[in-house]
Amino acid sequence: MDPIFSLLSILGALILGAISPGPSFLFVTRTAVAVSRRAGVAAAAGMGLGASTVCLLALIGVRAVLAEAEWLYIGFKLLGGAYLCYPRVARLARCQDAVVVVRIR
Repeated sequence: MDPIFSLLSILGALILGAISPGPSFLFVTRTAVAVSRRAGVAAAAGMGLGASTVCLLALIGVRAVLAEAEWLYIGFKLLGGAYLCYPRVARLARCQDAVVVVRIR
């Protein structure tokens, strides 16, 4: 296969992925509409910063390090899961109203 054809195929796939809306687009749009324009811009900046950080880490070879140290990979997964659970647990702790469950027979 011609190397230029392979490169153009990969470039085409990247362009399609870049123009298709994904979860980050929906998050930023929902935030901008539901909260404010400023919050939407902050969400977009956060998404961009996060993507840039992932790209930078990939460039410096974190993938290779995590492939060699499985315990570190598992640790990052656990920390990421805890980070995702923390806002919900904090919100439940701040909840003022008790939930009453009524059984209907």
